[in-house]
Amino acid sequence: MLNINDENQVPPKSLEGESAPNQFGVRDGDGITRDPCRVIFPILSHVNEEYKFIGTGFFIGQPGLFISAKHVLADVLNEDGKPKDDLYISQILPDSTSLLRPIHRFYTNGIDDIAVGICFQMKNNSDGSDLKNTQLKLTTEVPEIKSQVVTFAYPNTLKINGNIDNQSFVFYPNFYSGTLEEYYPCGRDKVLLPGESFRTSIYLHPGSSGGPVFDNKGRVFAINTSSQDIKNISFVSSIKAILDIVIDDVNLMAGGPTFSLSIRELTKMGHLFVSGPI
Repeated sequence: MLNINDENQVPPKSLEGESAPNQFGVRDGDGITRDPCRVIFPILSHVNEEYKFIGTGFFIGQPGLFISAKHVLADVLNEDGKPKDDLYISQILPDSTSLLRPIHRFYTNGIDDIAVGICFQMKNNSDGSDLKNTQLKLTTEVPEIKSQVVTFAYPNTLKINGNIDNQSFVFYPNFYSGTLEEYYPCGRDKVLLPGESFRTSIYLHPGSSGGPVFDNKGRVFAINTSSQDIKNISFVSSIKAILDIVIDDVNLMAGGPTFSLSIRELTKMGHLFVSGPI
């Protein structure tokens, strides 16, 4: 049994770099303010009957199309992109309950530290309808140097050690803000960040990897990739890396044929919210 967000637990200490309450918010692709926990979520693995929190992800499309960092998944995927073990996201439902939603598979471009994942379709507990998810708006535009950037992630996660039959997680996500310090249009290095990427002053803690990085207009332009031991130095990968990733078995109409389509093609067809040149 896995319990999520046991309210009887004492919250852990705040992490360095956390933003003040109500300082930031999240808007969906239509510009409507949303609860960030309904679109940005923790990712859990289930190996040898034990659950483990491994990183952060966020929805970009239906049904259950999301993004995370490739290195978050390095030890849990087969070469075909399918999980070796059980992988889940913890999704908040319309009735405010949590659901462990299984992950079907991941796709990458083989270069950048970014991955596109797909969850299995599931039903709402309340009415049996297909489970939908909020989508964030992405952008291919490059923010100005020294402009404010912010992420939302789940590094402050508490696991309550119990027996195998009774494990509990309590999540304390938050916004972490900073400024954009440097832009690497051709990559920072040949190994860790070979593609378009950025340096920021956001304080990234373990567990933040895969979280969205917003510009000062509330659009996702990058994802959390890595940080250094030096305070307030972190690196994020450009969202552009997903555009040419091809998704298999895309069903555009219930009961209709399936197709292999790139994220760029799905965007042009109106299935994702992306501003800027694609």
